[in-house]
Order: sequence, then structure tokens, then C-alpha cells
Amino acid sequence: MYISDKGKYAVIKGVDGKRQGIAIHRFSPADAVGCLTTVSKDPKTEEVLLKSIKYWNNVKIILEEREVEESNWNDKNIGETKWTGKL
Repeated sequence: MYISDKGKYAVIKGVDGKRQGIAIHRFSPADAVGCLTTVSKDPKTEEVLLKSIKYWNNVKIILEEREVEESNWNDKNIGETKWTGKL
């Protein structure tokens, strides 16, 4: 499931310009660079989320800043710094 500001393409216009490919998907740190996750390894979590939203044209996602823990990635192809949100 991708985030869109116009409801047509997987693109949003943020304070730093256009961002593409921001998805909501199940938990996998290596695959969640720049995405939002359900913090679940169960693939049915995405399906349940999709089915629970009845009126897609009224969906708004509000992101709030929170504290993160900073660590290093083991895979330099992804980047050197990993940020994990504190719950």
C-alpha cells in the first residue's frame, strides 16, 4: 500500500520536495528504508488493514515526530545509519 497526496500516484510533496515510493507494509527493517511499517511479521496484517478501510477517499495519514534510536546497518548498500522509532 503506497502513500499518495493526490490519490493517483505513489508520490507526495513534502517540505523537502517530492518523495516517491513511500509504502505501508509489514515489518522488515531492511525493506523499510523510508517506509512505514505495521511492526508485524504476519503478512495478514496488511490485508486486515486494507479491508478495515471502507472509504479510501477520506483517509488521512498524520505523521508525528518521535524519538528514534540510531544504529549502524550491516548492509552498506542500504546506507550507514539506521533509525528505529521508539514506541
